[in-house]
Amino acid sequence: MIHAQAAQIAIQIHDELAPFCEKICIAGSVRRGKPEVHDIELVLKPKLNPAPLIFQHDYHLLDYLDHPLGYLACARKLKGQSKYQQWQLPEIKLELYIVTPPAQYGVILALRTGPAELSQLLVTQRRKGGYLPSYARVQDGAVWGDGKAVEMPDEVNFFEFCALPFIPPTERDEFLLQQQEKWR
Repeated sequence: MIHAQAAQIAIQIHDELAPFCEKICIAGSVRRGKPEVHDIELVLKPKLNPAPLIFQHDYHLLDYLDHPLGYLACARKLKGQSKYQQWQLPEIKLELYIVTPPAQYGVILALRTGPAELSQLLVTQRRKGGYLPSYARVQDGAVWGDGKAVEMPDEVNFFEFCALPFIPPTERDEFLLQQQEKWR
């Protein structure tokens, strides 16, 4: 699907889910501005008081939307649990990454925005060729250091923790290409 069409769908879904979320952001290739998009990814942190049932695995997402969009009425759930849900829309696949503790929003947003090779480097320790400090590890969507989760409320925090400047999503593919050139 071309970017403009995928972005339009992603924005509409984002706006439908936003009232249920503390934070929500379009991720993946839509966020990176890729010309061709294979799926729509959203990273969201649900409101916790009260916790909305909308994101639980045994509820149908569309039952909770006030005004379901026409194409969402045809959505079919492919996979679902409390942290990840996959939906088949008529034109494209939708993936929801639901951030609940111990996961950190900044970690999940950076990793789900990608690209995949950069995400892999962000979770790989420096001593093994990645960007993550060697004393830390990423597990369950959180960065762990000294036995406790490190707060990462936004992806800027995650990049800083990895000793990288924040790389805007639209520049991440190019950044990765530049890094690969340096390694050759």
